[in-house]
Amino acid sequence: MSTLIQMSESNSLFIPSLDVKDSLGDNVLMLETTFTDMMSSLNNPNNFNTKKRQHATQPIVVSQLKIVPYVGVKTILFKGVIKGSTGKTYDTHILFKRVNFVDDAEDVDDIDNDVVEFVAADGETYHIERINLAKHDVSVSCNCLDFKWTFAKHNSKTKDLYGRAPAPYKPKTDRPSRNFNDKPAMCKHLIKTIGALVDADMAKE
Repeated sequence: MSTLIQMSESNSLFIPSLDVKDSLGDNVLMLETTFTDMMSSLNNPNNFNTKKRQHATQPIVVSQLKIVPYVGVKTILFKGVIKGSTGKTYDTHILFKRVNFVDDAEDVDDIDNDVVEFVAADGETYHIERINLAKHDVSVSCNCLDFKWTFAKHNSKTKDLYGRAPAPYKPKTDRPSRNFNDKPAMCKHLIKTIGALVDADMAKE
């Protein structure tokens, strides 16, 4: 049995963008970080001395979520708009790799209950095997300052950053980095976006 998910329409082109190619890199098999890996890193007190991000998602909402599939390279991009408690919005990008697209809709019911049907940003209907957050590699980005200064540089080193790496940061004080073990992870806006995917049955933990 499949799940139908209607997402917002957009003018996104149904071709891999430069950002998608940058995120994939030259060898997709080299990418091994999952959402579960990032959350484990975030929850490890040896890496981060606060769990404020994980517990600060309730006041924020996902006001928009668009799906852009790239069937040829077996990836799917989720573009979220997250509204904070102050009314300010943030843009999130989550690119899952090695996604299994189901070509023949007539075969969906013959596979299992782990197939999701959705309408993408191009207005077309697609079927995929539900994203497993512990198995599917992921690249992420958010335009909030926490992601920019705490995670972006480190995510880029491990090819877990969606888009181009930020310019090198030159500290103005001797205060240690909040990401003192250089671990790839994510901000509360990305955590909230992933939660929306789980709630919509697009992904499973």
